[in-house]
Amino acid sequence: MVHRHRVSAHLLLIGLLALGGLLAGAGPAAAQSAARLYTVEGVPVDVTAGSAVAAREQAYAEGQRAAFRMLMEKLTPESVHGRLPAAPSGAALDALVQGFEVRDERASGVRYIARMVVRFNPAEVQALLDRAMGELALVSRDLALQYRTGNLAGFGRSLRRMRRIADHLGLRTLSQVGDDVSTCLERGDATALSATWARLARTLDQALAGGWDNAD
Repeated sequence: MVHRHRVSAHLLLIGLLALGGLLAGAGPAAAQSAARLYTVEGVPVDVTAGSAVAAREQAYAEGQRAAFRMLMEKLTPESVHGRLPAAPSGAALDALVQGFEVRDERASGVRYIARMVVRFNPAEVQALLDRAMGELALVSRDLALQYRTGNLAGFGRSLRRMRRIADHLGLRTLSQVGDDVSTCLERGDATALSATWARLARTLDQALAGGWDNAD
């Protein structure tokens, strides 16, 4: 059985408008890809409480917090996972969640087991990340998201921003690899762009992990 739950229509509308703004100029396939990035599936919940109702409500809350952590790890480089913000609760979590589905639920008098699919508000999630992460980590996140969704105009702007940051920090290799990616992007060489972006992603991970010798 699948149950669908939603937060208020106002929050859902805000989320849809934010997603529309984020994907302005992108095609339908890119929009669907970006929406999937902010959806976390297969979140297991298993809660025992004083009653079936209490167990279910606690499971919903715990599942959304677990999904938030999974989303953070999905959107950010592995090297910054140890510095990610803790999952919020209450109204703060409600502002991040657009809605959720419950699948494969089983319940007894005091226990509730299910799997959840949680959909997050992209604008709210990004604002939270902006407050929690450094500028280089932010541009790394933006580059990954823009590359995955085919937002090449935004990708180019983020590349220029990343190179300015790298130059300021003295990360010469990072800046040079960024320049190579920019060249491939300008030439429209998709094969070379894929290869140079993979190298840039690795170099960014090294820099964010503090591996300055490798990144420099």
